[in-house]
Amino acid sequence: MMPDSATIRDATRELANQWRSIALAWHVLFAAAGVCMVAGWRPLRRELAALTLLPLLTVMNLAWITGNAFTALALLACSAGLVVFAAHFGEDRATAGSPAELTIGALLIAIGWGYPHFLDGGSWTRYLYEAPLGVVPCATLAFAAGVAIAAGGFASRGWSLVLAASTAYYGLVGVFVLGVTLDLALVAGALTLIVQSTRGHGAKDSATRREFSHHLPGQSVRTA
Repeated sequence: MMPDSATIRDATRELANQWRSIALAWHVLFAAAGVCMVAGWRPLRRELAALTLLPLLTVMNLAWITGNAFTALALLACSAGLVVFAAHFGEDRATAGSPAELTIGALLIAIGWGYPHFLDGGSWTRYLYEAPLGVVPCATLAFAAGVAIAAGGFASRGWSLVLAASTAYYGLVGVFVLGVTLDLALVAGALTLIVQSTRGHGAKDSATRREFSHHLPGQSVRTA
C-alpha cells in the first residue's frame, strides 16, 4: 500500500539530503560520459540503455533500505522490464531522434539533472551537482526519460512503454500528491515515449534515423 502524502514528502526530503554523495557520484559519472561522447565515444544502444537504467537501481535500493517497499517494488518491476527489452538490443549504435525529440529529451535531462526540490539549504548552484538524481524517483525518471526520448526511444516499443508507465505514474504522484507542478514534465515525457512507441520499430531505418555523431561537433556523419 502506498504511504500517505506527508510520509512520502518527508521521506523524499530525507533521502535527498542524506544521500547527497550518491547524487554527486551520478552527476560526475554522467558528466564524464557526456565528455566522452563529445570526444568521440559512440555508445551501443545497450550501453546507453544500461547507463539510463543504473540510477533507477540505486533509487530502488535506497527505497528498500529506508523502508519504502512500495517504491522499491515498483522500480524493481520497471527495471526488470527494461532489462528484458534491453537484452534484445543488438550491436548497433545508439541513434538520435528527431529535432523535436532531441529538444524534449534535453529539457527532461536538464530537469532530472538539476531537479529543484527536496534538497535543503545552501546555494541554488548545489542543484547542479547534488540534485537527487539517482536518489529519488521523479528526478531519476525525468533524466531516464529524457535520454530515452533523445535516443528515439532506443528503437524499442517495449522499452518506451515500460519507462512511460513508471514516468507517468511518478509524474502524477509528484503533481497531485506532493504538489510538485514541475512533475507535469514527466507526464509530458511519458506521452512522448508512448508516441514514439507507436512508430514502426524494428530494423534500424538509416533514411530516418541518425547516429549521435551527426549531432556532435568534429565528427563525420555515419549511416548504418
